[in-house]
Amino acid sequence: MSVPCGAFGSGSGTSANPSWPGSNTSMSVPRVDSAPVVVVPPSASVVVEEAEPADPPSDDPLQAASGTRAQARKAAVATSREGHTILHATCNNLATVVGENRRVERRRRVAVTVEQCWHRVPGGTATSTLGTLRALAGRDDLDLVGVAARHGDPPPPAFALPIAVQHLPLPRPLLYETWHALRWPSVERATGPVDVVHATAVAVPPSRAPLVMTIHDLAFFADPTQPTKHGLRFFTRGTELARRHADLVLVPSEATAAECREHGFDPDRLRLVPWGVDVAEVDDDAVARALERRGLRRPYVLFVGTMEPRKNLQGLVEAMALLAGRELDLVLVGPEGWNEDVAALLARLDGTGIGVHALGFLAPDELPPLFAGCDAFCFPSLREGFGMPVLEAMAHGAPVVTSSGTATAEVGGDAALLVEPQDHEAIAKALARILDDPTLADDLRARGRARAAGYTWERTAARTAAAYAEVAP
Repeated sequence: MSVPCGAFGSGSGTSANPSWPGSNTSMSVPRVDSAPVVVVPPSASVVVEEAEPADPPSDDPLQAASGTRAQARKAAVATSREGHTILHATCNNLATVVGENRRVERRRRVAVTVEQCWHRVPGGTATSTLGTLRALAGRDDLDLVGVAARHGDPPPPAFALPIAVQHLPLPRPLLYETWHALRWPSVERATGPVDVVHATAVAVPPSRAPLVMTIHDLAFFADPTQPTKHGLRFFTRGTELARRHADLVLVPSEATAAECREHGFDPDRLRLVPWGVDVAEVDDDAVARALERRGLRRPYVLFVGTMEPRKNLQGLVEAMALLAGRELDLVLVGPEGWNEDVAALLARLDGTGIGVHALGFLAPDELPPLFAGCDAFCFPSLREGFGMPVLEAMAHGAPVVTSSGTATAEVGGDAALLVEPQDHEAIAKALARILDDPTLADDLRARGRARAAGYTWERTAARTAAAYAEVAP
């Protein structure tokens, strides 16, 4: 049974004798400080789910239940003269009774920005948001609502959302500009009242609710020439607003946490929330069918990512050129991005005997057999906030070569060969080690799967929900 705030009337005094669920006995319901209450019989236990109290245990039932001032904002527990336990709830609380153990929880309504699912290049910001939302959607302590700009159509099927979405009346370019320049319109215009707003990308919406912000990376500060001029201005303003307004900042890696500290974010407001990975079962027949469909008949090195300068395609192509003369293909998967002439880069492989297959964007469910079938996965990115393709490749059994000195090294650990991304000879040598040593390749496949198993969306969701509870006790 759910008992919303105010279910027993308003004002002071006693309500009109409601019955306890599962009982034929009616009881008087006292008021505490003129706020709505939930009454639990003496035989039942009350569990208030919250963080461990920072203060020592107390004989005072109010302090024992709340523990900290933040918890006291959630609920205060007292004992009435009749021996009933009284939960004094704040007006957004929802009391849920479960079986014989009376469990009273704070159900938070959270607005989550999801506009990136409509972007031309949704990228890791959309992938990570969708994975997190799918895991959060199953929790009974959250009521999630998506927020997006005005659209006539849903997002592409690959980026379909697991929660309902409310739309603001402006198209994306205008909405982003007014959010950052005018701080209007507020999230609540679309959603109504919410307890928390979670901005999952660099577009920072105005709201009256506490703000949780995900910052994926601050790579544009390292090299301002890589994004477009408009993109640089947008990223810079979004970072400034996040630094000023975010109650908590979620980061997927220690590398991004270090960037945030370097650029003036309060370290006490940073929370590490690594992403998870979806693992598909792929057998040999599925791999064979996928390779045949794509015309892949030779051993291949795989790259997955947006075609942009930060991904260091130039370093990968130069490394492949050093493997000239081998029966080997380079397979590129990912949408065209910005400031990258891919055709000019690939011309470097003319006459080397290295085949090239540029497959463009593929839906997520098309990737697992390509990961499983590759002889090596190479992701020599110059800077990453996490490196989702590395995790996906390891989860599906690909031997991985990736960059040292950025977040991909955190993800890969000792289950990948780490190289200096600007040293194309080092990249070529690492690839050659895998291609020439089946024992090493098999060892990396096994270690990669084992390491990826620790990256779950359930962990991501739990840490995200903890952040919501922290800013809205």
